[in-house]
Amino acid sequence: MTFRNWVVNTTGIVVIVGLLSLSIYEQFIRETPYRELTKQQQATYRVEKVKQLEKSLKSAKRWESATSHPDEAMKIVYRSLELVDIVEKEEDKAKYFNSALRGVRNVREGHLRYGEAQNALGLIYTKQGKLRDAVGPFTRATQKNPGEAQYWANLAAAYLKLGDREGFVNANKHSFGAECN
Repeated sequence: MTFRNWVVNTTGIVVIVGLLSLSIYEQFIRETPYRELTKQQQATYRVEKVKQLEKSLKSAKRWESATSHPDEAMKIVYRSLELVDIVEKEEDKAKYFNSALRGVRNVREGHLRYGEAQNALGLIYTKQGKLRDAVGPFTRATQKNPGEAQYWANLAAAYLKLGDREGFVNANKHSFGAECN
């Protein structure tokens, strides 16, 4: 008998124990690697995560304020990209890719977060399988923030997936140099 079944079968202070079991269950889900969860637990996790992220996305989606506020735009980008990884339907993925792209476009060149936005654009293209398109944004991100090792690592990974050995070696060398700074 599992802990959850025991809580359901027990009478008495079910409400209190039920709340306790939910927090223990949530803790179990958080601490258990996703791949070790059962199919049903994974499905439940995805549904709950989508609800949570969509709620968060709706609160951040004030495009008028996002245009003047690149920080809000980047929140939209990251939440949308996280949703792309969770949802399974292609039309849902397309919706969140478009949301992320709109957020990236709201961060103008010259803003402090421009390099981060270009890196995010490269990640969007990578997730869409457009590796050639990803190289440009990753390169702009490294030019804007040459000390950011993650941007160099993303550029190196794109070159590696494209089979460009020279580009990979060069970007990878910069990645390690950026980490030392």
